[in-house]
Amino acid sequence: SQAGVQASASNAYKSFLGVDISCHIANGEDWHGNQTKQGGVVYIAGEGAYGIQRLRIPGWHKHHGIEFTDFVPITVVSVGVFLDVPKEQAAERLYKTGVAAFGRPACLYVFDVLKRSMKGSESDDIPVAAVIATLQDLLRKEYGAAILTLTHTGWADQTRARGHTDLWGSFDTRLKAEGNQETLTTILEVDRHKDAEGGHSWGFRLDE
Repeated sequence: SQAGVQASASNAYKSFLGVDISCHIANGEDWHGNQTKQGGVVYIAGEGAYGIQRLRIPGWHKHHGIEFTDFVPITVVSVGVFLDVPKEQAAERLYKTGVAAFGRPACLYVFDVLKRSMKGSESDDIPVAAVIATLQDLLRKEYGAAILTLTHTGWADQTRARGHTDLWGSFDTRLKAEGNQETLTTILEVDRHKDAEGGHSWGFRLDE
């Protein structure tokens, strides 16, 4: 399993991409030419939980002609889950959420956005270290889950991801999304990947 990070400015359709990835995995569908492993998805929605649960996920299924029922293994968490509290609390809570929802551990956790799952700052050493410990040591390794965190770019520099360098260095892959509201399009690019060259990209258009 690998952890993924998506960094982009506001209105780059981060959440739509997060939902797209989640729904492909939950339904065992290949993601735009890339093979997936079917499994349960826990989507921690710190922003716009109602729209994701009631509009975007059902809308994705309607668009793809897939029946959306209670048996599709994807669940949206709208309450606060803080990753920089003692790691056993957050990790255990998320693990139990997946088991309760699907009868088995979830295979993907999506944090949308990361800042909403932190009490401390994305730039401070102590809370960032706690987040890394929770995500990597417990969720990804012990429980065998993959992780996707969505985050904004820095306010001062729109070309760089916001937050501590240790955080970005801890992930296997960093993805960058650049959206265009006028054309309802976004480009998702592999900005950095530990085990392969970056630069691969996908283009998307949002169909209302």
